[in-house]
Amino acid sequence: MSRLESRLGAQLLNRTTRRLNLTEVGAAFYEHCARAVAEVAEAELMVTRLHTEPRGMLKVNVPMSFGQLHIAPAVPEFLARYPDVTIDMRMTDQFIDVIEEGFDLAIRIANLADSILIARRLAPCRLVACAAPSYLAQRGMPEAPEDLAHHNCLNYTLLATHNEWLFAGRAGEGPLGVRVRGTFQADNGEALRHAMLAGVGIGVMPTFIIGGDLKSGALREILPDYPPPPRTVYAVYPPIAISRPRCARSSISSWRGSGRRPTGTSAPTPSRVKGAR
Repeated sequence: MSRLESRLGAQLLNRTTRRLNLTEVGAAFYEHCARAVAEVAEAELMVTRLHTEPRGMLKVNVPMSFGQLHIAPAVPEFLARYPDVTIDMRMTDQFIDVIEEGFDLAIRIANLADSILIARRLAPCRLVACAAPSYLAQRGMPEAPEDLAHHNCLNYTLLATHNEWLFAGRAGEGPLGVRVRGTFQADNGEALRHAMLAGVGIGVMPTFIIGGDLKSGALREILPDYPPPPRTVYAVYPPIAISRPRCARSSISSWRGSGRRPTGTSAPTPSRVKGAR
């Protein structure tokens, strides 16, 4: 205390043999110091909350049909749980560059290519070749993938293999690719589903879109011995240095916990596994 008084050039305490009392200058100095300590504590609390409680804008990119059916319904619960978060959700089936376009999180349904993005597996995605009973009654049931050359096939235009559909090969053989063509193609799964339900043609669709139609009999699976290769639903997000990871991870946990996801799966440790750009 003596060194502090010497540095300040002022007496802060009145000293007697029995007690110490603040001088007028000392009381004023103490009040200023107390306010400074309180502000530092508040600043530390603010930083801690920013790291432990999701807050701020979360910019999310999701595929159109999957987003409408399984992500959007989970948003209200997420916002209620994290009231300091604001979501900007962009729905598109077009490929986007997560980092270049400033997204914090994206949902991918694919076999992903290597990248710096962190990927977390959310659920399996089963694909099914199917058609309406009315179409099959008119055109017949394909017995093998090669038979699709004689059918009206409704194609998803954003398919990585374009107009080539892949099926599991016969025992001991690799995947079988079949070129298809038809009278209708679209870049949206729901549009293709409506055409299939109307008996327009055959499509290869994910069960998160047509699962209910298969159960009701509105659509019928074809070529069950030649299933299309399954895909996986991933959440991908940039590394910590260029993202708001706490907010992104909380949204992943929330959506994985929602009963609306198409299929349950355990949560693996996030890693820089195969991720899209």
